[in-house]
Amino acid sequence: MKLSKRFSLSKTQFELDFVDIDTDLDTRLFVDPYLLGLRPDRWSMKASSSVRSFFSHFLDLVREGKDEDAFELFSHLHEPNETCLGLSSGKPRGNGIGSEDAKKLFESIMGSKAIKSGKITDLEDFRLFIPGIGKDKVSDMTTNLIRGSLIAYTQAQCKLHGIALTAGVSAGPIWDASKKKWTFSHEDTLLVEGKKILLTPKGIVSYSKAYAPENYYNMHVLEYLQHEHIRSGSIWVEHRKDGTPYISKKSLKENFVKKFSKEWLFEFTENHPLVFQSFREQ
Repeated sequence: MKLSKRFSLSKTQFELDFVDIDTDLDTRLFVDPYLLGLRPDRWSMKASSSVRSFFSHFLDLVREGKDEDAFELFSHLHEPNETCLGLSSGKPRGNGIGSEDAKKLFESIMGSKAIKSGKITDLEDFRLFIPGIGKDKVSDMTTNLIRGSLIAYTQAQCKLHGIALTAGVSAGPIWDASKKKWTFSHEDTLLVEGKKILLTPKGIVSYSKAYAPENYYNMHVLEYLQHEHIRSGSIWVEHRKDGTPYISKKSLKENFVKKFSKEWLFEFTENHPLVFQSFREQ
């Protein structure tokens, strides 16, 4: 049942600032750190600052060789079920970083060329360049990192709409950007049938189709390579009946580009930073 119906809000999704989730099923939307970083309002800027703070501190620990400390930070990015967003089918259960695969995923991050290079700058770029991390995990990581902001947002929205909260509920790990550590507290919390619920601003969620490795590869990397082959008159260039030169993306994939991987995509980006800049700007 949607929250608007459960609490008799008499408002449509258009009229609500938060995602009108169904607490029985995950909504296939994802918290998007790129969208969050673009928003100029005070709440979004504070939430985005939490993400940057964690990310910066995490990379500092990695560069200093403090792998155990880095993993301890990372281990708190568990599967958040409170937002009811993501890929799960049936009851919301999260599809992010659980205890079972946390170490495996951490090792993937630590072993990636992107992390070793020191050039990766934003959490959303994990999805582009690090194997094993997709939109669901980036969304779950972001949700954990902005939990404190989401708690405050949920409290404010519940007050606005007259929804009762339950006092003194354990909030889970909250990232303290000023102290650079995880903290734990008890907060006034929205409970639905005993389950903790966090409301999410609809302006920071998306289907996560735009800022995706496949889009970057197909619409920017391959198009750049097409232009370069035509410009240089390479042997792979063909000509249409009117003499116009062209090279298909299929031909590039078969004859020039190595088998697509996130590692390859990062190597390309290192050598062609302006192509990546164009992708981000678009």
